[in-house]
Amino acid sequence: MKNIVITALALLVAFSIKAQTLDEVEIKTMSFAEKKMRKAPKRLYIAEFEINYQLMANFTETAQGGRQLGGSYRGDATATLILGVPGIDVDALQANTDKLYAEYVEKMESVGFEIISPDEAAKTDLYSEWTKMTGGTPSEAQNPGYIQTTPKDFGYYKQKIKKGRAKTSMFYAQQLIKLSRQMDDAFVATVKINVPVFEDAESGASKSLTKMVGGVAKVVARANYRLTPAIAVQTGKFSGEVVQTQVAFYYSNQAQGIYTLKKDASIRGVFDNEKKYKASQAADVDNWGSQMGALTVFNPSDLEMKSMQKVECDPEKYVKGAELASKKFVDQSLDLFFEALTK
Repeated sequence: MKNIVITALALLVAFSIKAQTLDEVEIKTMSFAEKKMRKAPKRLYIAEFEINYQLMANFTETAQGGRQLGGSYRGDATATLILGVPGIDVDALQANTDKLYAEYVEKMESVGFEIISPDEAAKTDLYSEWTKMTGGTPSEAQNPGYIQTTPKDFGYYKQKIKKGRAKTSMFYAQQLIKLSRQMDDAFVATVKINVPVFEDAESGASKSLTKMVGGVAKVVARANYRLTPAIAVQTGKFSGEVVQTQVAFYYSNQAQGIYTLKKDASIRGVFDNEKKYKASQAADVDNWGSQMGALTVFNPSDLEMKSMQKVECDPEKYVKGAELASKKFVDQSLDLFFEALTK
């Protein structure tokens, strides 16, 4: 009997190690003029609803060359590490987004909110020159390395579309407050969720040593599946986008309720978080140069090492983890919003 109990306990421990778990979701509230929102009509227009799922990441480091002590010359060295998650069913990601949106709408309606249609929003001055979009088609163009999903048949508007990417003004929040006024003081809501996989994993000591030695470009990364407050993503050579996790409500007269994460909330049991992925490249050094008459010409080569590696996981756990984390964040944010309206 004792052996049976020990075996059962061992199986329970093994299961708990492999089971999916989610770190505590801690929410930071950034509300303004809440008292004004309490008197607002319970009408809601959903301007944005998107989930961004990371499936690929590109890490690059360059060690700049130049003249070295002793007179030699060193070329540039570049290390590039490309990590990708294989086998993820994009249709399952879309279904997850559809489900979360339906639950969001149901929860808003359960406390008395009327959902305003995109056609009604189109009658406003703000949207008169904006482009109407229809959700349900996952996009790779919006944020490199991510699949962005919006709910199926969800109508929404964007001010500018360029090469498949929607551009957002730096004054977007003010535009949504203006939209609220133009819809007879209805609430305007946005939901944005960022579920990244990869992060830099090189320690500070290792980076310092690499710089001190010089001549070596090194990249170290690992998987850390999580919800995150915000990540800057490079979208062009000199441009970028901040991918956020945020539930927000905008109301006329500058009132707003914004709910974000205080810190990352890791989704455990999907990836091996301890495994590190690396790429490195040592620089070419020309110690002697070539004689060109009375001159010595140095010509070291610029070298680049590019490594592409798969980061395996159980695809079903990937989708389920994103579902659990997204739902928990949205539900807790809505609870805080409803509480603010009833104080």
